[in-house]
Amino acid sequence: MDTVNHGSCEMYADDSCVSVTGDDTAVIKAQLEENAQLISTWLQVNRLALSPEKTEFMLVGGKRESKITRNEQHTITVGGNEINQKSYIKLLGIILDNDLTFSSYLNGTKDKEHKGLLQTLANRIWLLNRVRKKCTENTCRMLTNGIFMGKLLYGLELWAWQNPQIPKQLQILQNKAGRIITGLTWQTPITEIMERSKWLNIENTIKYQTINTLYKMRLEGQPEYILNYIMNRRATIASDIPRHDVVQSWELQRSFIPRASKEWNLIPKEIRELQPKKFKKELKLTDAFIGHKISEKWTILDYILYRQGNEVEFKIISVGEDKSFVTEEGPLSDHPALFIEVSI
Repeated sequence: MDTVNHGSCEMYADDSCVSVTGDDTAVIKAQLEENAQLISTWLQVNRLALSPEKTEFMLVGGKRESKITRNEQHTITVGGNEINQKSYIKLLGIILDNDLTFSSYLNGTKDKEHKGLLQTLANRIWLLNRVRKKCTENTCRMLTNGIFMGKLLYGLELWAWQNPQIPKQLQILQNKAGRIITGLTWQTPITEIMERSKWLNIENTIKYQTINTLYKMRLEGQPEYILNYIMNRRATIASDIPRHDVVQSWELQRSFIPRASKEWNLIPKEIRELQPKKFKKELKLTDAFIGHKISEKWTILDYILYRQGNEVEFKIISVGEDKSFVTEEGPLSDHPALFIEVSI
């Protein structure tokens, strides 16, 4: 969006986020108010309305910044309404706090308005345990992938390494969910539980999500500001990425760009050089959902690919999207709950 004069404006559906950087709160406040006025004018011209009651703003600063004091209270004026400063905001389902530690998202906000991801996952494990006796292992696995793993995976590559204890806590929760699905005892090795649940452990899941996100970014060329930062314009999809993991800050070492570039460079080059439109052909894979339309409101994050064996016939009976994973608050998963029924 080119309406703003300062900083940048990122938009997704009906959500917009305006960001401005600086070392003086008075300047930042003036620039934000100017941007807000320009956006308000643009909306009026296009017969749209700004929602001041849904508008929030937050100051973000590191520990060493002296002029930006996050604990001071400031207000900005948007559409004639005063907007109070908040210590956290919710953006596309993820809570960002003013020190970018994701603590509010993981552990809940101090005002108790949001209970946090860890508590949400624990509650869903309790629910799965209640219904386990009434469903088969395959049905329970499908339920768990929808209401537990779907929630866990959302944004995992961004926040999972901000605290070294978080992967450990997530692994404990995943282990509990795996035992519910399989019915295996506490003495069963975790590797066996993960294999039977058809999951990667948390550490490898984080690596996979990180590499997969970076691959999609390089394939689609978006967002440009991140791609321009981590690599030059002439680089191909398969190229190595210059190292960004040598920064001194502990927080920066565990942020997305340093970790993604490090993990990407560890992938064998012959795999990175597989062309996106040819890798299915190279591996002789077929997309089970060819010819089947999934709701356009969803972003497809998962695929079901298969390959026929020489001695075994693999026949698809039906495929589709399970739309029953909803409550009064909306969908239980952040991406389609795909299902496939096969005979072998």
